[in-house]
Amino acid sequence: MENLLIITLVALALPFWIWSIFDITRVRFQNPKKKLLWLFIILFFNFLGSVIYFQFRKKLITKERRSFQPDFKQA
Repeated sequence: MENLLIITLVALALPFWIWSIFDITRVRFQNPKKKLLWLFIILFFNFLGSVIYFQFRKKLITKERRSFQPDFKQA
């Protein structure tokens, strides 16, 4: 019975943990160093780190678009 409970908890926590790692890799942070910091926090504190990350996510990321203006006139 205890093994079933442990397996169930891991099965519920693992997708959430993977989702948070994937989210960190694709989101633009206001400070690029924070991306690495949050990645380490989630890797070391698995489920708890993921929960904390998603609580503070909106304050950490930036919504402004990337400014990409290539100069193709160079010859």
